[in-house]
Amino acid sequence: MFEINDEVIYGLNGVCRIAGIGEKEICGKKKLCYSLNPVNDNKVNIIFPVDSTLARNRMRRILSKDELLEIIHSMPVADTIWVDDEIVRRRKFKEILLGNDRNALIKLIKTLYLRDKEKHQYGMKIRVSERSLMKDAERVLYEEFAYVLGIDVSQVLPFIISELGDS
Repeated sequence: MFEINDEVIYGLNGVCRIAGIGEKEICGKKKLCYSLNPVNDNKVNIIFPVDSTLARNRMRRILSKDELLEIIHSMPVADTIWVDDEIVRRRKFKEILLGNDRNALIKLIKTLYLRDKEKHQYGMKIRVSERSLMKDAERVLYEEFAYVLGIDVSQVLPFIISELGDS
C-alpha cells in the first residue's frame, strides 16, 4: 500500500502525488480510498477505492534514476510487439498503455516508431489511432523520465539519445 505524499504514475494521468488516504462513501458504502493529484495539474483530484484491482493495476511507483537508466540502456535490444490482427493489436496496445509495465511501454513505442519509419519509406503513414497511441505512450514515459531526472519533458529525448550514444 502506498502512503500520503508518495509519488506514483497513474495511467494516462502521469505523475501523481497521493494527497490522501481515507474513507469515502461510494454507492452507499464506506470504502478506503486513494486521493491523487497529478503534479502537472493540481486542480484535478482522482479518487478510487484502495481495493480496486483495475485502479491499482494502473498505479505504479516512480522509477529510481538507476532503474530509469537501466531501461534506457535496454531500449536498443527491446523486442517489437507488432500483432497482425488489428482488433487484437488495438486491445493489446491499449492494455500496455494503461498498464504498469514500462518495458512493455518501451516495446510499444519502439514498435510503432519502427512501423511509422517503415511506412514513411513508401510515402505512407501509420494510422491516426496508432500515432495517437504512440504519442500517449511517449507522453507518459517522458513525463516520468523528466520528473525523475529533474529536467523538462522536451529534454528527455536528447537525454536518451545521449545515454545511448555512450553505450
